[in-house]
Amino acid sequence: MNLSLSANPLNITEQTYGIGSRIHFSNFTSCIGLVARCKDAQLIGVHLVLVPEGHGGPMLPNDVGMVGAVLTRLGYVPDTLHIVGYCDIWNKSAQQTLTELAKLGRDTEFIQEGDQKKYGAHLLQGKIEITH
Repeated sequence: MNLSLSANPLNITEQTYGIGSRIHFSNFTSCIGLVARCKDAQLIGVHLVLVPEGHGGPMLPNDVGMVGAVLTRLGYVPDTLHIVGYCDIWNKSAQQTLTELAKLGRDTEFIQEGDQKKYGAHLLQGKIEITH
């Protein structure tokens, strides 16, 4: 599995991450997004697909290490981690992976708004405000 830096934090596409005062993900199909505040008061968003291209199957629990390494390198604050998107699909198809991703945070908040395909975030009075 590969993760790369998105050229635009307002259009974080599949298998990329973006950093900015505001972030937005491209459309989700079966995807989830991780959102957290960084120590420098920026936000980081990571757009994960259930079955990464060329991976041969669903994202696995051992792939979570790469996600954690990116978050750590960028100075994320674990207490602020949110997972947005198709959490129900991941809970059925990749439950152990979703559990491991949630462990990257403390009291990770899951947000799924029905069949919502677009998510973003910004900071409001120091707290993450999820938009859709």
